[in-house]
Amino acid sequence: MSRADAKHLALLVMSLALGVVGCSEEGPLPVTYAPLGAARFFIVVPPSFSTVGVERVEVTTSLPEGGTRSVLLSDAEGQWNGRINGLRAVSGHEVTAEGWGALGFQRFVAGATNVTIPRSNTALVLLTAREPSPSPPTGNVSPLIDSLVASADEVEPRGMLSLRAEVRDPNTGDVLTVSWAATSGSFADTHSASTVWTAPNAEGPQTLSLTVTDPSGVGVVLELTLSVKERRTRNPAVRAVLRELSPTAPSIREVFASPASVGPGELLHLRVTATVAHGVPSFSWSTTAGFMSPPEGAADSSETLWVSPSCLPADVPHTVTVTVSNSAGLSTSHTFPVVWTGPVCTRPLCAFSLEKGRLAAAADCTTDSTLFIPDTFAFDGQGHTVTAVDPSGGTFTGAVIRNRGSTAYVRGVTVTTSGLKDACEAGAKRLRGILLEGASGEVVDSWVSGLSRGSGTSGCQEGFGIEIRNDDMSRGPFRVEVLRNHVSKYEKIGILATGAVDVTIDGNSVEGGGAVSDIARNGIQISDGAKARVLGNKVSGNAYTGSDTVGTGVLVKSSTGKPLVLGPVIESNILIDNDIGIYLEQDAGDPPDKAARAWVSNNVLQSDVVSNPIYQAAISDYYGTGSVITSNLITGVGYNPKTAPDVTFSVDVYTPLPVSQLSFLTSSYDITTDVCSKKVTVQSQDSVGNLKPSTGSFALTATGSAAPGVTFHADPACTDAAISSVDLSNPQAEATFYFKSSQRGTVTVQVAGGGLSPVSQDQIIR
Repeated sequence: MSRADAKHLALLVMSLALGVVGCSEEGPLPVTYAPLGAARFFIVVPPSFSTVGVERVEVTTSLPEGGTRSVLLSDAEGQWNGRINGLRAVSGHEVTAEGWGALGFQRFVAGATNVTIPRSNTALVLLTAREPSPSPPTGNVSPLIDSLVASADEVEPRGMLSLRAEVRDPNTGDVLTVSWAATSGSFADTHSASTVWTAPNAEGPQTLSLTVTDPSGVGVVLELTLSVKERRTRNPAVRAVLRELSPTAPSIREVFASPASVGPGELLHLRVTATVAHGVPSFSWSTTAGFMSPPEGAADSSETLWVSPSCLPADVPHTVTVTVSNSAGLSTSHTFPVVWTGPVCTRPLCAFSLEKGRLAAAADCTTDSTLFIPDTFAFDGQGHTVTAVDPSGGTFTGAVIRNRGSTAYVRGVTVTTSGLKDACEAGAKRLRGILLEGASGEVVDSWVSGLSRGSGTSGCQEGFGIEIRNDDMSRGPFRVEVLRNHVSKYEKIGILATGAVDVTIDGNSVEGGGAVSDIARNGIQISDGAKARVLGNKVSGNAYTGSDTVGTGVLVKSSTGKPLVLGPVIESNILIDNDIGIYLEQDAGDPPDKAARAWVSNNVLQSDVVSNPIYQAAISDYYGTGSVITSNLITGVGYNPKTAPDVTFSVDVYTPLPVSQLSFLTSSYDITTDVCSKKVTVQSQDSVGNLKPSTGSFALTATGSAAPGVTFHADPACTDAAISSVDLSNPQAEATFYFKSSQRGTVTVQVAGGGLSPVSQDQIIR
């Protein structure tokens, strides 16, 4: 029995004796003693710390209210440990340890704060040795576990053990991660420095481990091995080991690449998934050739798109590499091979940035092969110029820029050519500036100029500025907008829409360059089943001086065996110095198919010169399609029938049928009294709707309740003198007039004359 235990027993016997004998009438004074417990202390030595030369280790425990106890530890099997009995079973014990060498040199210190001594049990206190006066850390260093206190040095099966660790990081500001594990049993909280472990329902040694890491993965592990026993023993076996963790490189868990091979404009989708021991991985991508999109992904993955619009160089391997890094600066890489099916570059690749839904030109560039737009992407020229040139020993063929998939957008680019050989191509090899084939989308705010081979006088039936095409009539129509572009110096066609497409061509400038003898140019051509609205464009200079054909400003055409162009709208365009301003050249049948009728209105057509020796006309309907041709302004000697009879025409509609009907081309109105109506247009036509000028005077009359107050006028403001008749003998066989009424009610406006049946239209006056 120790001295402390003997003293405790003597005091207990004395207390019992006093209780029996007594000393006064009031009875004995009460004597109370704080409950007691014990503690075992173990010094844990980090691997990087040496205790060689330590001769004495002393542990001292104290309470704030005073009183200290000390013990010299013994070195048992390489681990300094010792025990203090008779400690007050309360919280708040401060524990310090010091290791001394020869000549009184202090080798290490250790400590724990606010240690709780259990009542009638033995606490287990693990203290980590550290330098007495450490230097400030240089770089990132390992976290520290200063102490670990367990509520017992042994535990019964299914018993509960309280654990409290003191941890810190010498690097100020690092957020530490705590993690508990055990060979068996369970923890109340595996990520708190203070927790409770429930032992398994079996006897035997168990190892508990506490892992503390910083954000970079640098860490320390304290492993405590103790016994689970049904019956407790004094000073059971305990073993504590401290290990330092070094960060490990990230691990790439999964890689993905699709498709297996790619050609120009085809997107290669790449993805990688990785794990790191601690924190979140970072990803960086690089490529030897081609272009990548900014990577996207989740915390543990990253993905990117890779593309080359035209070609790849032959002198470098075609690869994409992803590097995965952790916060400790360690990294792992994976290289994806790019299986390329496209052409080899013979000149520097045009530079682009690949962004979300956008392929953006980074600079002016020269290409000897087509630049393909990835499906659903926009080609954004950003004001740069792409120049097509012949490849070494060959000829440039096809489009300079075109779609790869079923949707594409082009904007802000200038397309031109330089020094192309004078060698004509046909079919898919025809020279085009911008081509959307079998695709929806748009071509906007771009410039196409100089699309020609040789000196531009070869007469090749190619060199199209912008082409919208779909020859597969089972698909589509594909809807495309062609807006605000500038097309000039093209060899054959400025803008072409052909096949199963539905196109809006609006606000473009198309400059043919003037009269030439080598080729008949067409400014805008709609053909072979296309649906189109041609609105607000300026088309000029499509004139041919040869005697076998003509140039046109706007051409509507269906080739033999091809579908008709249905219901084209050609409105509010300005057409200057074209052999034919608007040419409807499709055989719609006899009688003509009503669905093929064009609407041609409010265009300005001017020609100040006769350059074609066989035919010029502002508007020509070669087959008499029954189209509506109205309200067009036609001027200039080149469109004046008197200039060159049988050569120059204003409006030329072929029809062998006589004039047979009158037709209103405007709808009914609902107006208020004394307010001038909008224009009313009436036209004389043949039986299938072709305009047909008619001589004579056509009377205007009104009937109905408001008729007494109705007057007709030629002036849009109705401020001129009233008129009573109109003339339909002009080239568009039409007359425009206005009306107003001073009385409310209904009125039927009637036009009659020329031996034709009158035509009437009801109007409302409010």
